[in-house]
Amino acid sequence: LLFSKMEVTPWDALQPKKETLSSQFIQDTKFDGTNVIVAILDTGVDPGAAGLLQCPDGTPKVIDVIDCTGSGDVDTKTIVETNQPCEEVKKCFIKGLSGRNIILNPNWINPSGKWRIGVKRAYELFPKSLSNRVAEERKKKWNTSIHNAQIDLKFQISNIEKDNNLDKELIKKMKKDYEERLEVLISIDKAFEDPGPLFDTIIWHDGENWCGCVDSSETGDLSEMKSLRSYYINQEYSTFSSIDNLNYTITIFDDGNVCSICTDVGSHGTHVAGIVAAYHPEQPEQNGVAPGAKIVSFKIGDTRMGSMETTIGLMRALTECVKHKVDVINMSYGEACSLANDGRFVELANEIVYKHGIVFVSSAGNNGPALSTVGAPGGTTSAIIGVAAMVSPAMMLDQYSISQGSKIKSPVEVSPNDGVTFTWSSKGPAPDGDLGVSITAPGAAISPVPTWSLQANQLMNGTSMSSPNAAGCVALVLSGCKANGWNISPNILRRGLENSCKEMINSPCLYSGHGLVQVPQTYKWIQTYYKTTPNCHFDINVNGGRGIYLRTKEETMKVSTHMVFVKPVFHEDTEPQIKTEFDLKLIFKSDVDWLKFPDRLSLNHGGRGFNVIVDPTNMLPGVHSAMIKAVRQNDNKNSSNDMEEGALFEVQITVLKPMDGLKINNTNIPLALEPGAIQRSFLTPPKGATWFDITLTDTRDDTTTESSSNSLSSISDQSRMIEDADSRMIVVHLLQLTPKEAYSKYEKQQYLRLRPGQTKSVSIALLPQSNSPLEVCLAQFWSSPGNSKFNMTFKFRGVNVIPNELVIGSGQNGMVKFHANLNEEEIDPKVVMKTWRQPLLPSSFKVVPLGDRDILPNGKRCYELILEYTYTSEGACAIVPRAPLLNGLLYDAHFDAQLCMIFNENKKYLGTCDTYPEEIKLSKEGKYLLRYSIRHDSLTKLNKLEKMLILIDRKLKDEINLPIYSHKSQVAIEKTNNGSNSSILLCGNSRSVVVGEVTSDKFPKGAKAGDVLLGTLTCVKKSQDFCHPNGWNVTYIIPLIKETSPDSTTSPSPVDEKKDILNELNLKIEKLKIETLNNLSKDKKDDEWNSLYQAMINEVTSASKPSLSLRLAKVHHYDRESTRNENLKEIITSSNELICEINQIE
Repeated sequence: LLFSKMEVTPWDALQPKKETLSSQFIQDTKFDGTNVIVAILDTGVDPGAAGLLQCPDGTPKVIDVIDCTGSGDVDTKTIVETNQPCEEVKKCFIKGLSGRNIILNPNWINPSGKWRIGVKRAYELFPKSLSNRVAEERKKKWNTSIHNAQIDLKFQISNIEKDNNLDKELIKKMKKDYEERLEVLISIDKAFEDPGPLFDTIIWHDGENWCGCVDSSETGDLSEMKSLRSYYINQEYSTFSSIDNLNYTITIFDDGNVCSICTDVGSHGTHVAGIVAAYHPEQPEQNGVAPGAKIVSFKIGDTRMGSMETTIGLMRALTECVKHKVDVINMSYGEACSLANDGRFVELANEIVYKHGIVFVSSAGNNGPALSTVGAPGGTTSAIIGVAAMVSPAMMLDQYSISQGSKIKSPVEVSPNDGVTFTWSSKGPAPDGDLGVSITAPGAAISPVPTWSLQANQLMNGTSMSSPNAAGCVALVLSGCKANGWNISPNILRRGLENSCKEMINSPCLYSGHGLVQVPQTYKWIQTYYKTTPNCHFDINVNGGRGIYLRTKEETMKVSTHMVFVKPVFHEDTEPQIKTEFDLKLIFKSDVDWLKFPDRLSLNHGGRGFNVIVDPTNMLPGVHSAMIKAVRQNDNKNSSNDMEEGALFEVQITVLKPMDGLKINNTNIPLALEPGAIQRSFLTPPKGATWFDITLTDTRDDTTTESSSNSLSSISDQSRMIEDADSRMIVVHLLQLTPKEAYSKYEKQQYLRLRPGQTKSVSIALLPQSNSPLEVCLAQFWSSPGNSKFNMTFKFRGVNVIPNELVIGSGQNGMVKFHANLNEEEIDPKVVMKTWRQPLLPSSFKVVPLGDRDILPNGKRCYELILEYTYTSEGACAIVPRAPLLNGLLYDAHFDAQLCMIFNENKKYLGTCDTYPEEIKLSKEGKYLLRYSIRHDSLTKLNKLEKMLILIDRKLKDEINLPIYSHKSQVAIEKTNNGSNSSILLCGNSRSVVVGEVTSDKFPKGAKAGDVLLGTLTCVKKSQDFCHPNGWNVTYIIPLIKETSPDSTTSPSPVDEKKDILNELNLKIEKLKIETLNNLSKDKKDDEWNSLYQAMINEVTSASKPSLSLRLAKVHHYDRESTRNENLKEIITSSNELICEINQIE
């Protein structure tokens, strides 16, 4: 069965299945995924979406929906009892936390008579785009009501002016009253801020199960509302309203203390689930890959952070996979990481796969076309099958409606029958040398999306789509295995999957892994070998990595020997005898002549090592990739087999042979590309280079050379002339890897549209003093039609700055030396401070055990360390909280979770951030609470963080330009160069300047000693074409600030000084007491508040009066939201007393 020989009909590729032969497999075997459960770890799945309602046998498709992030949690610890009917409410009711009277459905069964209540804002549940849409609808209604009210008042004014029967004085008063009302309406309209709908939530136990109801109508009338139970019981879901059309489910945890309202946070998860298993009986071409499979949805995208995954969600989701006994996990999430195959998530993923027997499939990433851009976890974790994305000619036609047959070459005409990997699909190897990409599957689909999106399906692409396609293929194979009673472990399934892939033309293994998934061949492999192939996986260790990866000039100029250690790893319950008797006779194979290795290896349970010799000395510049495959000695001796078992394990070897960057500096290099073609070079930066420029000039005229060749690598010299002035989409991807850093830290990716004659440039900062080669990758985007032709110029530039990070302050100025290494440069040093950073230590900490949701599969319960920090803001601003010990680590983190929530003085929730913090807006001056939550199952590790320092960054209101001096002797007399420090720095020459301090009058209000200002030093003068892409970091340490009065001309007398000290002491004591009063009021400790307040009143002498601060504290105490209605009289009296004491003239 070959795809190239199969008949392709229109619309087959809406949900691509023929590329992997999955549709053919279902047709021939009838194995459609039945009896297989696939977990979708994503943004959440809409159980009411088209195609996800039921399986072919009529049973529900989505069998459970759980929000693992906690973003939908409602605290339902508050317990109330039913109130009897009264004049106001004629039916039984309870008082909701929103303040509404909640009329209960008389048919609800509640033997205890106790109701648990909570409240949730809709915008904390809705996806951002839906919140915006709902807000617009609510704004329209608001505008209509305000407009009508204003019109009504204007009519009233007009009517009284026309009424001749009214007294003129009365008309004047009435008109003034209406005009004031109109002004109030106008001011209210200007200040309009929509907090969104507020939903009361009610939980109760009906004697068998916990039940719940969400008052999405906001009326309080639930008399005809249906109750819901946790979704897994009866697969019940509901919809908030016809305006939002958002479906939701509930799950009740912790014996009724938490009601989790689960909504999806985006269309992504539903789309992914549809690719795996959508079932459309009337439109089979829109079926997913495995329409008989069932889905469980584990939401890992946190609504509070716009769908960003959190470690809380990830760890809970994997735990739920074990509880639900899923067969396959699909996770279409991921990002760059600093360490491959490391961290708490990786440990748990290993346990999920190797102990609990769950096949784990994940996206490889969308960060190509440069090499080593695979993301975590899919491309960096050994236990997970990482999937690249391809596009076939049929997909181009059905999904993208790409035209063909014109004079301009179409991507359909260029692509081979089995397709080509998408330009953006991440490429291997992983940073530690592993292949990175395991397999390839179709990476685009028109698949179901949630009902709130107001459409049935949508086109999406990415490895997010190839991963579920591959997961669906796995589900088909497992369906057949289960039907036959074959007990297949993830080790066996993965080996069969990889050894059965179809090699892709023009997509080498670093792009496509083992190739394109082929379902029938995988099933046949398992049928043939599942009883005889070793049921274990093999750990490969090469000096701490998982492969051999040579990149630098020094590494590729010599022959090197590498020790490879291989160890078979069995399930922990494997009988000792099986381990003892394990003895493999292996033959090593490879098809390159620059590798030397043993011919054979006898491998037992203890593992063995062997040497691999790599000789790159005669290699041409470029990328060289090879695998050493270990196959069993008797692989081909079974005459009944018509297919080979293939490799039991492989060792990946990658060599990037760089060119000397100095030799090609400032040279023009011609290049020609076709749709989907990729050209890459590896350059060793010259000594002293600090940044790199690449310039592209489109050399096509209106009459351009076109090739008839189908090669993706070059354009044939035999060409034809056609008219073509269309733009070409060219991807420029520059990347320099550094050990133990994410690839994203030193990369630059830019999409350029080039027309004939156009010139565009891209710059990237280089790693300082590094011999790591720079990859210069250029690709014509896969869907950009026609051939491209251009000249490219590489230019290394360098101005060394010594020191490369400048720290100044506390009387210390900064001496900076500039040295031109490669070219003549015009420099113009400038230092601009942009950020104010404040360190904070925790004001409190505690460690608490978590609930049943946070018990790991190994039975260990997680603990939560809660750290609270108090931040005082001098006004409205935006802050970025940073935890240096934890930030930047997610899949490679060694704690189970990190989360920061921010609240104002009234305990209003303002925002959340985690490993990648973003700005949180603070609306006014005052104190704010930052609550950090860190989780682990080890108390010892959590206790070590009890004094964890955090940093608060905020932009300076006005950027500060530091003075630049030619010599330190000029600092004292403040002699600068009148704002101009520009000069020509000849190649090989140096120049020094002195950076002055920040004057105290420019310090931000509230700055304290120990705070720092952060900024950037730039030195290269900007021109029309180029500028240094980054800068050098500058840190200014704020010294101890002593406040003095500049107008003081005489020294105070000892008596006055003593009075001042006593007055200051009394003010501080009063301030402390008032703070205590406010805290007692917030904590609702009314008796203690009254005692302290009365004591302070008693301290007031007859000659003085209570301070304004004390009177204001009294007003705030009685004006609390919880007691406001019953204390209105006292509030008015206290406010009047306060107003009378204010000096109106001042």
